[in-house]
Amino acid sequence: MPKYPRVALFLPFAVLHLGVYVLGQSEAQQLARSVVQNEWNARQEGSPTPWTYLLHTDESGKKEILDVVHCVDGPVYRVLSRNSQPLNTREQKAEVQRLKKLVADPEQQQGNLREYWHDVRQGLEMLRILPAAAVFRIEAKSGEFLRLSFQPNPKFHPDSRTARLIHALKGTMLVHPAQKRLAELRGVLDENVKFGGGILGTIRKGGSLEFRQTEISPGEWMATLVDVNLSGRALLFHSLDKQEHWVFSDFHRISPKLTIADAVRLLELPPERR
Repeated sequence: MPKYPRVALFLPFAVLHLGVYVLGQSEAQQLARSVVQNEWNARQEGSPTPWTYLLHTDESGKKEILDVVHCVDGPVYRVLSRNSQPLNTREQKAEVQRLKKLVADPEQQQGNLREYWHDVRQGLEMLRILPAAAVFRIEAKSGEFLRLSFQPNPKFHPDSRTARLIHALKGTMLVHPAQKRLAELRGVLDENVKFGGGILGTIRKGGSLEFRQTEISPGEWMATLVDVNLSGRALLFHSLDKQEHWVFSDFHRISPKLTIADAVRLLELPPERR
C-alpha cells in the first residue's frame, strides 16, 4: 500500500462553530469524492501491503482465525482455529500440505492473486459509486475526524446491480479531513433492492454494510473491520443471504519483497520469532 504524506492544512472552507463543522452540501460532496479517490489510489493493483496480521472471520456462523502474511504476490494465510477450537493434528498437517502445494504451483498462485484483486476491485467499485449515488452533509467533528451523513441521491440513475445496491444505502462516513482518508463507513438499505422488477431477485430493506480502517503507521491505513449483513432471494427462490464479519488485528511490518515461498516460511514461525 503506497504511503501518503500528512497534509498540514485543514479544510480551508470549514467553519468551526460549537464543535460542529458547517459546510455547504457541495463542499461535503467534494470531500466525499476526494476521500474515495484517495482510497482508490491506495489500493491499485501491484501496490504491496507488507504486513502480517490476524484475521478473525465469522461467515454465517462458521468461525476461523487466520494468520496472514500479505506479500507482494497477495495474501497467504494459515488457519489457526475453527469454531473457537485449535486445529487438531490432522488439520494442522492438512494446512502444511496445502501451503506446500501452493508454493509448488505457480498457476494456483496466479489464480489466488487474480481472485484477491477481483474482490478488491469489487469493493472499490462500490465505494467509487457512493459519491454520485448519495447526497452528503457534514454532521460533526469527532476528535481529528469529521462525520458525514449520506442518503440516496434522487438525481442518480443506477445502471448496474451494484449501483442499485449502493443507491439504496443511507448512513454515515467518518473521514480524516487532512489526509482525506476513510476511517469508517456504515450503511443501511433504506428500501428493498429489486433486480428485474423483483423477478431476478430482491435484497431486503434493513441489510447493512460496515467498514473500518485505521492508520497503523504514519500515512498507512489498513482495514480493521468488514461486516456484511444482507438477506434476500434470487430467481427460483435461491437465497441471497450474506453474513460476514471480519476483524483484522495484530499488524506487524515485514519486507515488501517477500515471495509466496518466503511468506509460507514465515507462517511456519511463531510470531515472536518473525
